[in-house]
Amino acid sequence: MSGDLAHHGILGQKWGVRRYQNQDGTLTEAGRVRYAASKVGESVKKAYNTMVEKSKANAAKKKAQAEAEKADLEKRKADAAKRAKLMKMAKKHPELLTYQELTELNNRAQQESNFKKNYPTSKKGKDTVKKSGNTLVSEVIKPGAVALGKSAVMAAVGGGDFQKIASNQLNNAYNKGGSSSNNNQNNNQNQGTKKRYKKKGSP
Repeated sequence: MSGDLAHHGILGQKWGVRRYQNQDGTLTEAGRVRYAASKVGESVKKAYNTMVEKSKANAAKKKAQAEAEKADLEKRKADAAKRAKLMKMAKKHPELLTYQELTELNNRAQQESNFKKNYPTSKKGKDTVKKSGNTLVSEVIKPGAVALGKSAVMAAVGGGDFQKIASNQLNNAYNKGGSSSNNNQNNNQNQGTKKRYKKKGSP
């Protein structure tokens, strides 16, 4: 009948023949291979599970450490806000603070001052870079740009060689810029000499 189910066994199966185990319970060649493979699979699975558990433990440890650092930072911020509030009150009404609060604020201010002296910030470096940049613009870039502009105008009007004119103009600009500080010193010395000369009664 078309609706019947029929079972003819596994392909290659024979009655009374075992593939992996003999009748006395010993393993056949295929059984030994299969048993060894199962042992290897178990060891690999065990090592994998150990690695996964270790990874989870490390992740949990890092998470707990990050949470602890975050909580410590929040606590420090709260303490700093409290000190700032006390400092503000102390500047206006120091009599409202207790002796212990005033002592803690004074000690804190002294320790911060000592720390800043021993470990200065890089503000000086930023100021030096800014000053150097201003000097570069005022003494190098600006005179050079003005000299090149003059050279272009002189070459266009007079019909001369732009490169030669520009070279002369740049040399003059840089010589003036380099000797400006020396000229200022000389002018100050001359003015001082003139004042001393006038004090003696000379016209």
